[in-house]
Amino acid sequence: MKTKIFYFSTTGNSLALARNIANELGETELISIPKVIGGEVDLNVSRLGFVFPVYAWGLPNMVVEFLKGLDLKSQPYIFAVATCGGTPGRTLLQLRGILRKSGADLQAGFVTKEGSNSVAEAPGFIKFVESISGQPYGSGRDRLYEINKIIRSGKEHRPETSSLPANFVGGLLHKMSSLAADSIKAFDKNYLVDDKCTMCRTCERVCPMANIRVDGGKPVWNHNCGGCNACIQWCPQQAIHIKNETCRYHHPDIKASDLMLR
Repeated sequence: MKTKIFYFSTTGNSLALARNIANELGETELISIPKVIGGEVDLNVSRLGFVFPVYAWGLPNMVVEFLKGLDLKSQPYIFAVATCGGTPGRTLLQLRGILRKSGADLQAGFVTKEGSNSVAEAPGFIKFVESISGQPYGSGRDRLYEINKIIRSGKEHRPETSSLPANFVGGLLHKMSSLAADSIKAFDKNYLVDDKCTMCRTCERVCPMANIRVDGGKPVWNHNCGGCNACIQWCPQQAIHIKNETCRYHHPDIKASDLMLR
């Protein structure tokens, strides 16, 4: 049975999980959303999957744009997995709503808990939403057998969410962040580059928004940022910084070359 999984991944969490699901299912093609968005997409498959991270308690803007550009009416079985460093909120319900508007539906939706792409200490309101989010979900590694068993059998699985209070608060905050799209695009004003930069162009090549170019010996951001922090996480010299920086993270089984788009 042929399956296609479209993934969006910046720290490597979603790619690693998509690979593991594909290996278990067999006959599965993995496709990077940033590589095909805006182009022709062949959806002649028996199962269709989407794997992506949670951004601000909802779908990343690129995933929303990609989904809205697809003709999904004839898809018999659609599943999705949202990888989450904090609180998933209504992310999968948001996805289901987009699918239903296109005449399709989400047959199975899962959440897995993975490492966070946040490089700065979380503000108090984020910690508050996490405190009311309810029981956390297991990691993709822990849930792989369960997820694949449901997908392989073609069973339905109610989209997983946080608690009702966290869904409500997170949903409002996600809508607010969507309305502040211009502020997100200008998020790259917060990035700084120090003298350790070797002009390797890793940041330029992994940026899903094609927002970075190396010019004059340093990376230059063009204010079309998605706020994913891939440029910081994958810089081999740790030369890119942000205010109140606390940590760096990328999935241990994924290399920068796996995510390079150009």
